[in-house]
Amino acid sequence: MKRVMAVDDEFMILRGIPKLIDWAALDLTIVQTEQNPVAALTYLQHEPIDILLSDMNMPEMAGPEFLAAARRLQPNMQIIVLSGYGDFDYVKAGLEQGALNYLRKPIDPDELVKTLQKALRQLAQHDTADQNAQLAHQALTRELVTGRSQAPVDPAAAHLALSLPDNCEWRLLAILNPQQRAALQADLVSQREVAGFFSEGQDVIVLFTGTTMQVRQFLDQLPDSVGPTRRPVVVSPVIKNHAAIADVYQRVRWAINRRYFFAVANGLVILPEQEAGPSVKLPTVDTLKGELRDVPLTGLADWLNARFSQMEQEDASVELTRQIAVVILLAMRALHPSYELTSASFGRINGAATVAELTDVLLTTAASMSQTAQKRYSRNVSEVLGIISQRFKEPLTLGDIAGDLHLSPVYLGQQFKKEVGQTVAQYLNDYRINQAIQLLERTEMDVNEIAHAVGYQTASYFFKTFKKQLNMSPGEYREVALAAPSESGRQA
Repeated sequence: MKRVMAVDDEFMILRGIPKLIDWAALDLTIVQTEQNPVAALTYLQHEPIDILLSDMNMPEMAGPEFLAAARRLQPNMQIIVLSGYGDFDYVKAGLEQGALNYLRKPIDPDELVKTLQKALRQLAQHDTADQNAQLAHQALTRELVTGRSQAPVDPAAAHLALSLPDNCEWRLLAILNPQQRAALQADLVSQREVAGFFSEGQDVIVLFTGTTMQVRQFLDQLPDSVGPTRRPVVVSPVIKNHAAIADVYQRVRWAINRRYFFAVANGLVILPEQEAGPSVKLPTVDTLKGELRDVPLTGLADWLNARFSQMEQEDASVELTRQIAVVILLAMRALHPSYELTSASFGRINGAATVAELTDVLLTTAASMSQTAQKRYSRNVSEVLGIISQRFKEPLTLGDIAGDLHLSPVYLGQQFKKEVGQTVAQYLNDYRINQAIQLLERTEMDVNEIAHAVGYQTASYFFKTFKKQLNMSPGEYREVALAAPSESGRQA
């Protein structure tokens, strides 16, 4: 509801106004009545009012002076003047102060309703204009902060009236998934230190000017307060100049992604002045194979949780965490050499939005590995698997295999998918990638030779397929696999 205030030195007028019409039907509520205009100004300093009904002839303060002061306090407020029969000079002065209309006493209810409806239309126009201005300001802020603007950065900043003066500190604040978004945005608009803000998915990015103390005060007053067990906020280091804003924004995004990926639901993240180098290294397949050898299936979840928890504490990036999950998967396969990894497993790792999803992929795969030795296929499917293992280097198709077995391609394809869980084409591609992994680990063949050795017609297609599945290139994988002496070498 829109908020209405009535000011008149006549008590009976103030008492009668609430009973004069059905205010609720107009979506209006009278929140305050005052006989003294000085008291009314005190109220207006702290409380928002949409429509002011005011007498113009009051002993404590002249009407024009009161309206001018009220207008300065709340410029968008709609003013309706109440006047006696002979107060035309006051009426004129009220209109000069931006009054929407004047009503003669005694007030006619129908005329009051019409005037209030006109005031509501004016407020709606102001609200629309304010919303459009806020959206435009948010769009400009987004372009400046993210570096997406086609125009040079400084002109965009100038349009936002941002000069980055030497005596101010500028930062980016990221408020993650605020629960009271509407209240937060209303608060941001009213904050003098907020130069601009915009929504980025479920988060709100704020361009803030102020000292460290002002940042703390701002965070303490947020609708969703921040603390060790409350709403997470990321605070950037001080921004040195316009050109550095986009780089600082990328660091903030990196920190946001980590909070969601590692499911850290609370606390305050203050990014250091200098970005630290990565402290977490990509482990080798042999290293993880050795660690996993003595981990039973029932203890794998605890091992994974401990591993990923340590990575979160050491500030591992999301990308590096996914890569380590791939190496864990390959180490698990090394302990079960008869198991063929699938592109679906790699795809789920590369697309995992959280560590919990990574853990689920690895646990599911480990359970599948333990069951593989007991799995039995039908004669037709077993023959398809045998043909693939012997002829995977050829440009093999389901039609070729079905022809050799004198079976319908449709029937054979359906039977294979039902038992194996993949199409013949998917299985063949995964089989070739698994063979390529072994050649990278056990030989010194270059990537071109390996591509042709496992059945790919071009090295570029092999490279693209391998990187898509493992989230690393063949060369990067070989570095990981051969960074330490192989297990077979130590046993020889």
